[in-house]
Amino acid sequence: MKYNPLGWMIEVCRDAGIVAPAGIVNLELDIWLGPTIALVAEEELAAGAREVGENNAGHWVDKYKRSLGYPGDYWCAWATSWCVERAAQLCHVPMPVPPGPKHKNWRSAKRLSRGLVEAGGVIVPRTELPQRGDIPLYERGLDGDYKGHTSVVLGSQREEGLYDVCHFNLGRFPARVHVRTEALGDGTLRLIHCVRI
Repeated sequence: MKYNPLGWMIEVCRDAGIVAPAGIVNLELDIWLGPTIALVAEEELAAGAREVGENNAGHWVDKYKRSLGYPGDYWCAWATSWCVERAAQLCHVPMPVPPGPKHKNWRSAKRLSRGLVEAGGVIVPRTELPQRGDIPLYERGLDGDYKGHTSVVLGSQREEGLYDVCHFNLGRFPARVHVRTEALGDGTLRLIHCVRI
């Protein structure tokens, strides 16, 4: 990660044992995007977001695609980035996106994860329990393949090593936004890491 004062402050906090989301967007106001990202994802879940008509289609999917201005098929990254963008709007802060066209940086799960890290997010290893608002990146297909999957963590139960994840575009058509409880070390979805912003 490139040097920035925010990143340095987070490193100091981590070294001191203070656990906080990496994306403290405004140190004076103490605004973190993570909890707001989770709140936005919960609103989409409550509203019944899903595919309509055919696979990877419908007005919900179109809403997420329009926010990026990029046509295509797989919408987990677009829905997740839409939640990040909406959270930034609600917190009145700039969207954490690296330089360049948004649609090129955010059009797939792996590009989204890489873009969030380039914008100042911190990688949370798969051995560490995710926190509310973390953005997981999963392997999909062969290891190292371009395919991936992403979502939003809604919360965790530290004692049990479990965490709840709001998934977009996971499952058979018609894929619905849904919550799934996952366990650290569970190989079903093959978690690569999370990004905390």
